[in-house]
Amino acid sequence: MTVPAWYINLDRHTDRRAYMERHIQELDIAIDRFPAFDANRLSDAEVSIWKDDTSNLTKGEMCCFLSHRSIWEKIAMGEADYGAIFEDDVLLSPEIKEFLETIDWIPENVGLIRLETTFQSVTVGRPLAELFNHRELHSLLTLHWGAAGYVVSKEIAVRMLQKSQKISLPADWFKFDPAFGFKPTQIVPALCVQQQFYHETFLPSTANESSLEQARHNRARETRPKGIALINREIMRIPKQIRRFILSSYFGVRRIRVDFR
Repeated sequence: MTVPAWYINLDRHTDRRAYMERHIQELDIAIDRFPAFDANRLSDAEVSIWKDDTSNLTKGEMCCFLSHRSIWEKIAMGEADYGAIFEDDVLLSPEIKEFLETIDWIPENVGLIRLETTFQSVTVGRPLAELFNHRELHSLLTLHWGAAGYVVSKEIAVRMLQKSQKISLPADWFKFDPAFGFKPTQIVPALCVQQQFYHETFLPSTANESSLEQARHNRARETRPKGIALINREIMRIPKQIRRFILSSYFGVRRIRVDFR
């Protein structure tokens, strides 16, 4: 069984659409376009239907979440056991074709698989499976930013729909923070990477950074610890390093930098 796949793209981002269609054709894979929700067209009344009272999401972040959520609905109601979702500013590994042509590589009881990397260090468990082309699948034990490439099962798609009747957090926080209980996993090395994190330019020069990407940068700056919070973080660094050593030595838990290949 193949993995049906979609990429999310705004109607007005024709340059990104052209890039993705060309990239998909070069890799000889099948990924359908999903027209993204547009912040310029989403009314305040529509936002109020979905937005949780505690949320400070921008319209762009809300539209991103709703776009992903609409594809979860497709997966939940579809015939396939899994679906793959991408955003329109990713570079895909030439080896991704093997992972979309079959589900045989997905272990039982794994329902959310992160395909991308932002090259940040994350905490992972022991390998759950050895995959194609010298890759491994690890349980993901800490939040890993980004929502530009992942596989989700029908079961997890249903659960995510149930837990997102009201939206309070960005899509990547919702999916990949282990606290939400979706048991995310990570492919190592990753199979895709966004332009903003990659050292070489692959998007066309006309594909400027979107307002959503700027909002993500702003949110990252807002969440950086400052003042007393920064001091407390530094004080707790040594106990955390000791705990990390114990977990690594006895339980196989470790910090790694997820590369792309």
